[in-house]
Amino acid sequence: MENNRARPSVVRAPPFTVADWVVEPASLEIACAGRVVRLEPKVMALLVYLAERRGQVVPREELEAQLWPGVVVGYDSLTGAVQKLRRAFADDPRDPRVIETISKSGYRLIADVGTPSREAEPLDRKLTAILYADVARYSALTGADEEGTHRILSSYLDLLSALVERHHGRVVHYAGDAILADFATATDALECAAAIQEQLGERNAMLPTARRVQFRIGINLGEVIVDREDLYGDGVNVAARLEALAKPGGICISQAVRAAVGNKLAFDYLDIGPQKVKNIEQPVAAFHVLTQGKVTPKRLRRIAVAGGVAATLLAATSIAWFLATR
Repeated sequence: MENNRARPSVVRAPPFTVADWVVEPASLEIACAGRVVRLEPKVMALLVYLAERRGQVVPREELEAQLWPGVVVGYDSLTGAVQKLRRAFADDPRDPRVIETISKSGYRLIADVGTPSREAEPLDRKLTAILYADVARYSALTGADEEGTHRILSSYLDLLSALVERHHGRVVHYAGDAILADFATATDALECAAAIQEQLGERNAMLPTARRVQFRIGINLGEVIVDREDLYGDGVNVAARLEALAKPGGICISQAVRAAVGNKLAFDYLDIGPQKVKNIEQPVAAFHVLTQGKVTPKRLRRIAVAGGVAATLLAATSIAWFLATR
């Protein structure tokens, strides 16, 4: 018997529900309350076809043509498929809740059919060290010299980006005069912050006081939400609030960063106690990082170079003196 209707594809049919059961055509399974029943392909095709016509009486001839196209089958073939489907649903033909037999006509699916509710996929999170840097008095600086300040800022942001990369970090985004970066470790983040303030301090020393562009830096260690390569959540917010607590040219860190760094770096830390900050429910324990006069990695390299030069000069002077006194 020929039938030109589009035949349902068991594999491509999307999941749906029948009463309290979830139907997964692609895997040939129905499930309810932890119980999973696997159906034969023909039985699943029957269920899909009836579900697509929920509440309609579907003639036997139409069902046979859909399930066995171009093949003449006996009366028991469809009856057997219906019986298997009823057993899977534990459906009583004398008091049906899923499939109803319509005498001398066909079958009708009477259970509710719907779309399965799916729980929202969990957000992608990670534990990271967050560095947030912002320019102090930026509005005043641009008000006095907009173009000159922007040129200085642009070159400073290039320096920050290079130092972040050098310390194994990643610039997440720029926001005007601010920069957000993240690091795998708190130690890397703090070393980077110290290098930033040291090198910016050297550059600013060559500028008139009124033109100096100074960054404040806040660092937090916390869990963040990762979405489209950006970071969100309280971990980021705390870093931004710590930046506001830092002095121009200074660094302020959270208790989590202080604990993670421990004695790994040759810095001193000033405990300023719990700080009540905007939009953060609990006070944030904060520390100023005291790097003045401390040996940062860059300064250590300079000392080594200077020591090498001094040693060379001393050796040369000694040789000259020895030759002159012979």
